[in-house]
Amino acid sequence: MDLSLIDILDEATSKHADKLAVKTEVDSYSYLEFQNSTVNFSRQLLISGCADAGLIGVYFERSFEMVLGIFGILRTGCAYVPADPNNPQKRTSTLYKNLNIKYVVTSQQFK
Repeated sequence: MDLSLIDILDEATSKHADKLAVKTEVDSYSYLEFQNSTVNFSRQLLISGCADAGLIGVYFERSFEMVLGIFGILRTGCAYVPADPNNPQKRTSTLYKNLNIKYVVTSQQFK
């Protein structure tokens, strides 16, 4: 049986809700906290109309927010297209234009 990444997260959450799932330099998140965060973020994406997009850009430095964004996007049923902020802006713009990316998830520092 093929499981998606979201299925694996949900299964792990049902078995290990209070165990550590994600640890950053500053915070740590249990499986249940992380799952709830991804559900809330995916709802925000759906409310903003992203569900019809199919592809959603991800433009972050490596961080907890990037991981949360990826899981939130996957939870909507869309796919994510990562772009490295260290690449030239023209490369990212061309990538997103060629793929007809209408929505990009990013942090405040890149807006």
